[in-house]
Amino acid sequence: LVRRRRLPHRAGTTLHIFPHTWHPIMTCPLQRPRLFVHWRWLPDRAGTILHTFPRTFVLSSGPGCSSVGGGFLTELGPFYPTHELSLEPNQFSWHTFSNVVFVEAPAFVGFSYSRDDADRDVGDHRTAKDNLRFLVGLLQRFPDLADRPLWLSGESYAGHYVPQLAREIIQYNMEQRRKHGDNATIVNLQGLTLGNAWTDAELDNRGTVDHWWTHAMISDATYDGILRHCNFAKSNPLDPHPAHDKPEGDVELCDTFCRAADAEIGDVDIYDMFADDCRAVPARAEAVALGRHLESANRGHGISGLGLRLALTKGTHAGVQRIVQRRADGAAAAEERERSLKDGSGDSVDFGVGETAGNGGSEDGSGGSSGGDGVGGGVGEPKYDPCVEDWAHKYLNTAEVQAALHANQTSDWVPWEWTSCNHNGHPLRYHEEDLQISMLPVYDEILADAPKLRILLYSGDADASVPAIGTRYWLRKLGLRQKGPVDWRTWSSTTGQVGGYLSKYEELTFATIRGAGHMCPYSQPERTHMLVSHFVRGEPLPL
Repeated sequence: LVRRRRLPHRAGTTLHIFPHTWHPIMTCPLQRPRLFVHWRWLPDRAGTILHTFPRTFVLSSGPGCSSVGGGFLTELGPFYPTHELSLEPNQFSWHTFSNVVFVEAPAFVGFSYSRDDADRDVGDHRTAKDNLRFLVGLLQRFPDLADRPLWLSGESYAGHYVPQLAREIIQYNMEQRRKHGDNATIVNLQGLTLGNAWTDAELDNRGTVDHWWTHAMISDATYDGILRHCNFAKSNPLDPHPAHDKPEGDVELCDTFCRAADAEIGDVDIYDMFADDCRAVPARAEAVALGRHLESANRGHGISGLGLRLALTKGTHAGVQRIVQRRADGAAAAEERERSLKDGSGDSVDFGVGETAGNGGSEDGSGGSSGGDGVGGGVGEPKYDPCVEDWAHKYLNTAEVQAALHANQTSDWVPWEWTSCNHNGHPLRYHEEDLQISMLPVYDEILADAPKLRILLYSGDADASVPAIGTRYWLRKLGLRQKGPVDWRTWSSTTGQVGGYLSKYEELTFATIRGAGHMCPYSQPERTHMLVSHFVRGEPLPL
């Protein structure tokens, strides 16, 4: 175990210390061991208070993206990296209300790896099984937190990871009770918090296109063409769609209208539509490489679902890749659009729980969005930096940083560099067909087997990739029961401004975060922190 490890910093910058950080490498107890990297971040409080805090288990997105780079360093951890490769504090870190565990999973994501080449091929099923084994082993390794309430959290493709792990935990607990009765050792799962969750391909894809049209991002003709020719259960509008000289049939016409939508949207980061894009050169180079990898994958596996990998790189690299690719073939896109058009073919809102779950443009190319009620930069918030993922990439590939984090330090260290999303030439081969599997049957099982489980689903209303409207479509499919006479209301942040909207059901709570993009904890840190912390604590939100 390692405590109080100093992180590298530049001269003249503030020295930040990890107050309680534990050794990250842990072997998943399997016939073929897979080594998962995790960071356990404890609240910087007196020891007597530490053990009253709940635990939050943060899962990655992607599939194939890192919760350490995407969550720990660029969203809800205690620090943000800067372009100087120093660290600045995040006063809205989630460690202020929870013990937080960030996990790189499955193997071959981030610093996690396996010694068996067969583990490159993985999908949702094995990821859920591995995450359960890892979680049980982690609680056995740290028994001081074993009885604390556990929350599963994540965003994007964690919309698959989190409910499937929750189902595994529920089934594990049921089996333990059958075997051991009152003496059973169970996982004290309290609830789920999920942001902009990719859940049902058909409904989420339809929601994406509807969001574009209702926000005046695409034309009526393009919108109508996509609805007429695209099968949302099989084709993602965010996919790299091929060009066709003379489009015929629904598949080719869908490609043509989706390319028209891409051209019409323009140089806008659809993962945070009101924020600036990152225009830094390193981001551009990586994005081009990622685009080439996706094109290669499309040629090898067909088009279905692959665009989600592009979408869920969270906007920085993906947004720039879209810009570079779009500028490279802009003339062709314009011609295809012409063919497409010619074709024609004091008060508070209570979460309704009893006892609480726990106690109490710049020179660097970042664009320079300002704050206030817009994107980041609110009271006490750092300035929003659309290139933060690039700084995290550089920071985590620094040898002294890896040594301080105890990452990539074993005798069989991984030979590739750390990346936020494991795509470009790295050895993860995720089952693409799993992206199309609906999680609604999984929710049906969870709600039937664990009706007291508390669930918060939230959406940033500036996310145009997995937008709120798609989430609302699939929520209606669940047949939820509205709680109380008012089914839609505002909630206020600590600034007194409207933080978003909230609707409570008997089975779960749905909320929006005003001004937040795909990465809610980064684009609106204060509002996201307030929403999630109040829900976890069971405290009412101000109206």
